[in-house]
Amino acid sequence: MELNTKELVDGKHNGKIVWICDYRWNDFDIKQTRNIKPTKVLIRSIEETTKRVYYSYCFFSEIKKDSFVKSSLIKLYDNTGYRSFPGIPLNVFTEEDECLKHYKKQANSVFKEFEKYKNNKLQKLDEISNQICLLL
Repeated sequence: MELNTKELVDGKHNGKIVWICDYRWNDFDIKQTRNIKPTKVLIRSIEETTKRVYYSYCFFSEIKKDSFVKSSLIKLYDNTGYRSFPGIPLNVFTEEDECLKHYKKQANSVFKEFEKYKNNKLQKLDEISNQICLLL
């Protein structure tokens, strides 16, 4: 089941173990916006860190295979936010298989958009090449 972002922001699920993922590009000429492969994490309160966490009362810490909780911090929102818009939240699921399916769906969608982008770029380059050939 996918968890409600508002409930996450409010800290209602702090202490739970969940799965997160996200795969997005805003501009193919620049690096991807976010690529978080399906990852098992612990939802933690911002009171447990001295680092800044914007727009949320929680953050995530990865759980390793030996049940060790990493100290690194994964934020709920990406870095596309600004004052009145927090950004786009991670996808948070209670089950690993749901998270994996969603991640693959996002990756497939990005691949289709990339193919369109690539074909448009190639078409424009062919047009420029043809114009140059006419000058020779």
